[in-house]
Amino acid sequence: MSIELTGGIITAETTKGVNGIRHVPDNIGKRHFFMTLIEDEGEAVLWSGASYSEAKEQARGAAIDCGCGVNNRALGIA
Repeated sequence: MSIELTGGIITAETTKGVNGIRHVPDNIGKRHFFMTLIEDEGEAVLWSGASYSEAKEQARGAAIDCGCGVNNRALGIA
């Protein structure tokens, strides 16, 4: 088990509602980070957001809770 921190720059965003799918340009070009719990059975995103500092803080807390390490793969885009 481990916590993985990743991120990227949003290049496209859509939303789906009763009127169908529409493009949402508000966040294009912005950074976004994900904190994921990795287990043998699969993985689950536990947190996501725009703040790298908050992502690191959330990852540290989750790693303490599960007694595992953090694999920070977001260093290149932070």
